[in-house]
Amino acid sequence: MRISLPILAAGIAAMLLAPMPTLGQNHWFGAGTTDAEATQPCSLTIPTLVYISITDTIKFAIPLGGLTDSIWPKYFYPTRPGSAPYCRVNYWTNSGNGARVLAKGSGDWSGQDSLEQLYRAPTGTPKTSNGGVPAPPWTAFTVQNLPVCSTSVRGIGRGDQDYQYRWNPDDDPVKAAITLTYRVEAR
Repeated sequence: MRISLPILAAGIAAMLLAPMPTLGQNHWFGAGTTDAEATQPCSLTIPTLVYISITDTIKFAIPLGGLTDSIWPKYFYPTRPGSAPYCRVNYWTNSGNGARVLAKGSGDWSGQDSLEQLYRAPTGTPKTSNGGVPAPPWTAFTVQNLPVCSTSVRGIGRGDQDYQYRWNPDDDPVKAAITLTYRVEAR
């Protein structure tokens, strides 16, 4: 059987220029050319990330003196830290939809001293007057996560909080601690 030289050359050229997958790679061999090219898939995965940082210990100490009036309930700012903002809330996300911050408390201090007597509001909110009822944006802590602040874009956010404690005349003497938890969630 005789094969003409032009047909043989065309067959060899077709084999040499065809892709030859080997071990999951693409190989190209060029004959009679000065270059060859191969492609390779390349993927990238960056997970959604969030970060939160808050001030550490908050302390309330009800003063022993100066409670001579009969106006109840009385409202107090924390004694530690000594000035607002009482809780610095810094957060960050790389989510293009932003993030939201939630807060909750671990439970009551005692039977009479309820978690719901602790309120939070954005820094700069005036303290409730003695005898008054906290108005929005003051929000009582509960054992369930409630919204604090949010952002609709990626990046750094801030949601500093002031606290006030409502002291009722029938509250038990107590020396106890609870835990306040702030949570950041990507949207």
